[in-house]
Amino acid sequence: MKVTPSNHNSAFWTLHPKQQAWHHIAMPKRIKQEMRSRDVNQLAHQLVELSTQIADSAVEPPTKAQISQVMAELGRRGGKIGGKRRLTTMTAAERKKIAKRAARARWKNK
Repeated sequence: MKVTPSNHNSAFWTLHPKQQAWHHIAMPKRIKQEMRSRDVNQLAHQLVELSTQIADSAVEPPTKAQISQVMAELGRRGGKIGGKRRLTTMTAAERKKIAKRAARARWKNK
């Protein structure tokens, strides 16, 4: 009995295993790959070479603008913590010295 969508019924499931539909579907063909060596050292060597090969579409190095953007983001992360921590660890004299230097720098060109 050949099973088609029109005559599909419970008899399909009671057929002999060799006559069930999935038994007659062709297996997909294997993708042929290079044979890998069975020797552990040679296999390790092949894997290292495979993983370190330079791809045809090599990654371009980042531009100066991209580097600047990344570094600014990193600075913002540390800066949010760094200023508060710096304030708590500095003495009043150190804060006064830094404030004077900053004021001189602001008023230098005016």
